[in-house]
Amino acid sequence: MGNPLSLSLLFGRMIQRNENWISQKTKVKKLLANYEYKALMKKRSTECETVFGQTKGNLKFRRFHLRGKEKVGIEWGLLMLGYDFKQLARMMKA
Repeated sequence: MGNPLSLSLLFGRMIQRNENWISQKTKVKKLLANYEYKALMKKRSTECETVFGQTKGNLKFRRFHLRGKEKVGIEWGLLMLGYDFKQLARMMKA
């Protein structure tokens, strides 16, 4: 096919290395090696991610209908209010 360097010059592509990203990635890898941090992240995934999964899967909420941060915040708040009422009703039934 040819020399990749000459192709990059021909098509205007450039390979860059982001040292900041690499250092951040190394830092996170060291954090995840710690058992306590791993347990915390596992707990977070079960507590927080469940809400998003329920919202997308069960409530079939895939996109916001309004535009703008303030309006999206209101729409998300109403959605979470409905989610909380649903959870409360389920707890009261049990």
